Formats: sequence, structure tokens, C-alpha cells
Amino acid sequence: MAGRNPFGALGKLILPKNASEEVARRILELRQAGRSDEVTEDMMDAASDLYMFKNTPLPMDRASREARADEMFPRKGYHGTNEDISGFQGSVFTSDNPTLASTYARGMSDAQVYPLRIGSKLGDAIVEGKGANWNQLNISDVKDPEVASWLDWAEGQKVSTREIERAAGLEGRSGVQFKDINDIGSGINSGQFKNLGYTPAEEEALRLQYLQELSKPSNVDVRLFPNLVRSEFARFDPEFRNLRNLSASILGTIGFSGLAAALREKEEGM
Repeated sequence: MAGRNPFGALGKLILPKNASEEVARRILELRQAGRSDEVTEDMMDAASDLYMFKNTPLPMDRASREARADEMFPRKGYHGTNEDISGFQGSVFTSDNPTLASTYARGMSDAQVYPLRIGSKLGDAIVEGKGANWNQLNISDVKDPEVASWLDWAEGQKVSTREIERAAGLEGRSGVQFKDINDIGSGINSGQFKNLGYTPAEEEALRLQYLQELSKPSNVDVRLFPNLVRSEFARFDPEFRNLRNLSASILGTIGFSGLAAALREKEEGM
């Protein structure tokens, strides 16, 4: 059958070649025995992603994984960082604009943008930003009366995304969706297109396009629980949806040069 994992039966698991594959095999043994709840964060962090991908008894073709993603983590976002991340700690901020997300990484050597999928279990607070800056929001912009009530102390003042995030946490929400806000990070880098083989005219066109992308408000999201986030390239195994491990493949990030190429492709397609 197309897309089905041929190694799904425990007896047909590939013999582990190293310690990380041994951990992955143990995880899959627990899964088959109906003991997935015994798998810990540390175990999943130590497990071989490739071994898990090849041996998890679920279809791993792109269409099947996307179907599971749409059910478990239906929305998309991008997270910029200088760190290699297998699983987040604490709250996770994303933007639907990858160019904006890239400003939350500094420099170019280790800067990367993670394409993520986002889920919700306890409901989200919605904030209608109307193009305001991240720290110039009104309490009336918060379209969740229970969450807004935690901000009474700031009546008549502007509030920030962080303050609304804390209020949502106190009310027990899964996260906050900030609609149409400006939230540019400190890693803005309009010179990233140099020395990549572009002509001076192409460099200037990409620089202007980059700045134009940043000038637009975007939809920013914060998840208050890291297990509500997955890499876009994850396995999306419902047995382990409680864990915060991103379950990412080696294609899980977009480097700055990749962002430049994407911008150029977008420009050529106009």
C-alpha cells in the first residue's frame, strides 16, 4: 500500500545500530504495548528521529502526515532563533510571516527559522491589534472577557503581548492569537543578501522586498504549553501528542540563505 510504513510490526523493526536507535526501539516497543504514556521527554529527545520515522507504524508519506497535522496541529507559524531546538521550554511565539520571524535570530551563521504547526486544547484568546505595535495594545482589543478581566490593573493604559500572555495563562487558555500587530525583533538584517551570487540590482531588489515584508503587520501567536507545537516535518503520531519534542526531520529549518532564495523566487513569480 502506498505510503504505509513497511516496518510497523514490532518483529520487523530494524535492528538498532547505536544508542539513539536503541532508545527509539524501546519507545516503539512501549507504543505497541499500549504504554505510550511511559515515554518521557528525555527518551524522545535521545531517540533517533530517522529510526522513529522509518519504524513508526503509521503512513509517513507527506499527504498522510499533513492529514494528521491538520487534525492535531491545524495552524501554521514560523519561529526564528539561533538555537538548535528539539523541543521548546515554556511559551512559544510564532508569526505567520517567516521574514518577521527571522528578525528573532541574530547574525547569519547559525540563524534559522523553524516552520511549525500549532495546536490548542483549552481554547485561545483572540486579540484584534489593528496594526498596533506589540506593546501598544488596548484592553478592548482582547476579545475574551475573562482574559481581559485580568488586565483591569492597566485600565486606560496600553498593554503588551507579554502582559496579555500572562493574563491568558491565569485564565487557563492554550494560547493567544494576536491579529495584525507589528512585532519586529532586534535581528533585522537587510544586508543578508550580499555575497550570495546576486547582482547589485538583485541585491537591492531583495533588500527592498525584505523591508517591505517587515513593514506589514502580521498575525503573531503564543502557545503557553510547548507540547502544542510541532515541526512542520514531524511524524504527527497521536500516541505522543502530550510530549513537547518537535519530532523534526533534518529539513526542519530555513536558513537565512534559504530565506533569500525564497524571497527571490517570490519576486520572480510576481
